[in-house]
Amino acid sequence: MDRFRYAVSGGLIVALLFALLTPIPPRGTFAQTNTPGANTDPCQSSLLVKSSASINITSATTSALVALSGTKAVYVCDVNITILGLATTAGTIQFGYSTVAACASSVTALTGTIQGTTTAGSTIAFNASGGSTQFTAPSANGLCVTTTGTSPGFQGYVTYVQI
Repeated sequence: MDRFRYAVSGGLIVALLFALLTPIPPRGTFAQTNTPGANTDPCQSSLLVKSSASINITSATTSALVALSGTKAVYVCDVNITILGLATTAGTIQFGYSTVAACASSVTALTGTIQGTTTAGSTIAFNASGGSTQFTAPSANGLCVTTTGTSPGFQGYVTYVQI
């Protein structure tokens, strides 16, 4: 009977030591330092740094606001634009994305066309904000802007997160 007691208590000690020394795997989804959690809007995350790109365009052109970066996507959090009115044709602006450097070609639209006025000297202000993502340039794409008009004037900024 003494042998049985020792075998049981000895086995119990081994089992307790094994349980104490075995790491417990974490449960659930945990956000890493620079990666939002599974259901977190990057624009609402306090873990991610937001950046800004200025808009100051005075010609009809397509240009990059945010350069493409490997496998990173661009989440636009806020847009604030002022469109200067023209006497001849209304200036327009449209956001898009492209895998081509400097948005030189193959731009896919992310927004509709935002149109100015033909009243010279007047301005139209456009603002899209609210703290959440307004639109996203997919991974490995840059954020582009395309403008039209005769001597158009566009000033403003976008706030974004690139991850």
